Amino acid sequence: MQEENKELFSFGYRARVWAFLRWHEGRFFTVEEIAAATGLKKSTVEQALKFVKTLPRIETRVSYENGRKIVRYGFVPIVGKLE
Repeated sequence: MQEENKELFSFGYRARVWAFLRWHEGRFFTVEEIAAATGLKKSTVEQALKFVKTLPRIETRVSYENGRKIVRYGFVPIVGKLE
């Protein structure tokens, strides 16, 4: 995944996380997946998400797999765009 995200490395850490989610609109990722794709540390991604998740169209989804809480973040597409 990191090969397709080379453009991300010229941005600041918050912009990298937002751009990654925006470029993969409609898909949801864990903190670990975002960190691997953007080249950031997990703690840096968590810090960036505190800011980024307050922006419009960023959604958080929580699920439980094998008794473990999994939090995923994603950029929600607009349904029924006006032309």
